[in-house]
Amino acid sequence: MANKSIRRARMIHYFVDTATAIIQEEGISNITLRKVADRTGYNSATLYNYFKNLDHLVFLAALKCMEPYTTSLFQQLQSVDSSLEKNLKVWELFCLHSFKNPQIYEAIFFASFDQEDNSTYLAEYYSLFPPDTKDNDSTLSSMLAQPDIYQRNHILLQECVDEGFFNQEDVPAIDEITIFIYKGLLSKVLSNQEAFSPSEYTQTAMNYIRHCYKGFLCPEKTGFL
Repeated sequence: MANKSIRRARMIHYFVDTATAIIQEEGISNITLRKVADRTGYNSATLYNYFKNLDHLVFLAALKCMEPYTTSLFQQLQSVDSSLEKNLKVWELFCLHSFKNPQIYEAIFFASFDQEDNSTYLAEYYSLFPPDTKDNDSTLSSMLAQPDIYQRNHILLQECVDEGFFNQEDVPAIDEITIFIYKGLLSKVLSNQEAFSPSEYTQTAMNYIRHCYKGFLCPEKTGFL
């Protein structure tokens, strides 16, 4: 039984890595089960032994494409001193990596995938591809386990509430505004409305987010922004 499980995991790795390569070469909108099957030497029917459908495979492969972001989180958050600093650094890294690969992040967080399926797929992904880190940040781990971008942001904001940066009743508004800022800029990147670099879009996003946070920051914490 153990050998069978190991073989199944290896096959899923193989198919996900192949799908990831296709996405990086041709774009996420151009991936098909047939392309993955042809490149791996299997027929399309075989893939249904490992994946519920194309969305399942694409979601896992898209998460694989997000590995540079996940890795950067654990590397750069080790030196933060507060939950607010952590929140802002997470947003900065998220914006920078997503503006470099907007189709990937749009597909994961805003496409019409089933949220219940996404939760299952996300848990499956981290069981197959655990983050390469020794960090034991429970807040960060909880955030990464959420497929919903609002829930991810809410987890970070809640830690800020616990440390006295924001009032609990303001969290829904802060959550909504920050996602609105991010989604609006992501849409600009996707449509090539302006010839800005990912770094420039990230700087714009962070300026807006900081401005938003200043409006909700508890008076005794004003020196942190």
